[in-house]
Amino acid sequence: MKNSTPRSTGTLPVGWAGVSPADYGIETPDKMSVLLKHSCLEPLGETSKLHLMATVALRSPSEKLGGLFYFGRMLDKIWLHAKDELPPDYHANLGKGFDEKCVTFLRINYDKLVERAKQGGSDEEILQWCFSVGRKPSEDEIYVWNEFMRKRGWNDEVSETLKRRKQEAGMADRSNIQTAFQFIDADEGRLPKNNHG
Repeated sequence: MKNSTPRSTGTLPVGWAGVSPADYGIETPDKMSVLLKHSCLEPLGETSKLHLMATVALRSPSEKLGGLFYFGRMLDKIWLHAKDELPPDYHANLGKGFDEKCVTFLRINYDKLVERAKQGGSDEEILQWCFSVGRKPSEDEIYVWNEFMRKRGWNDEVSETLKRRKQEAGMADRSNIQTAFQFIDADEGRLPKNNHG
């Protein structure tokens, strides 16, 4: 879902519209709809609306932009929120959780990033802005960042939260979901149901 089109044109990455729940062994959309606050795997609050997340045009957290996991997804959330198209379940954690970890890693302010993103430009241009205003991590630092993010929820301090979130989402039996990234991908319809992996 690589997108280097300037955002000033109003285009968003291709979403998952057209993905059928049946493609993933899900009989009804209700089983695919869950309460979300993925970016930080915090406890779920009350919400009045459920969403079929396969229709949200967000990149996978494991899709790299400039070598970095998650940054492109954060930009997608910023742009969708600016266009009032981000489902409400994501709003509470904008700038928190994984967003906060990412901007802290780049040593930039989240609100300043939002301001810059709203000015338009390609993903790469905005990332270069982050490097110039904050810092440009070395290849070794990017490797450590990616490994930390990729494994979040696996045998660490958020493992119990991930386990609880899987249970709440009706995915407790999904042995192929062992990390936060895998949970997000499964919940948004990118990780086919497979209990053997």
